[in-house]
Amino acid sequence: MAKPIHIGDPDAVKRLQEKIEKLEKLQERMKAANKICRSKMHHDIKVQELRKLGFHENNINDLLTPRYGQVGYESWQLSSNNAEIKRAYTQLRKAEAATKRVSSFITNEEGVRIEWAAEDSRVRLYFPEQRVSKQMYDTLRRNGFVFARTIGAFSRMWTNNDAKYSVDNVLKAYKAEQTVEVALMPMFSENPQLDHYVFTVRLVGDYPRNWQVTKTSTSPYTKKTSPRNRQVITPNS
Repeated sequence: MAKPIHIGDPDAVKRLQEKIEKLEKLQERMKAANKICRSKMHHDIKVQELRKLGFHENNINDLLTPRYGQVGYESWQLSSNNAEIKRAYTQLRKAEAATKRVSSFITNEEGVRIEWAAEDSRVRLYFPEQRVSKQMYDTLRRNGFVFARTIGAFSRMWTNNDAKYSVDNVLKAYKAEQTVEVALMPMFSENPQLDHYVFTVRLVGDYPRNWQVTKTSTSPYTKKTSPRNRQVITPNS
């Protein structure tokens, strides 16, 4: 059984080119066989011509046996092979685009590290937590990510458009899950009319972060922070 061709494989372009060449030769061979089978030549001459094309006796007998009043290859066989050629050309264009990719690493403000690995055509997500929530896990699976235990990351194939869409979906869901509003007392300042405060929050097991505190309609002062275990250190002046 032939190994599937993935867009990011190092030899994807070469294998797709070989596949297209093979399919196109098959298409021309089927057309030539149909031309012979449906001609007005004598049966014996048809057999000889088909042998020249490389057909064996069993294949020749099948081609010259009428099906639904027609000899040779049926129209659906040529249409199916032609559609496969078009699909292979589409894959080839994607594979050629994949060779121009550049690896990159970025960590967003929620602490999720996103790795775009061009060498093996994978995108990986490293979360701050050792275990994500059940809801987050389901979101990752719906977007094509599987957990790679050896590297401690969720990984999926880097396809041209689907991968970016999936990453955006996951990060949006993670941000919504991690963000909550917490009311703050205005004791951090002597002036309760200040529009905002800036103070430092230390997340246990994570690095310090600065959070902006702003007025809202629901409470005097609110901040957005993680629901994980936290410790307020001091307000900044």
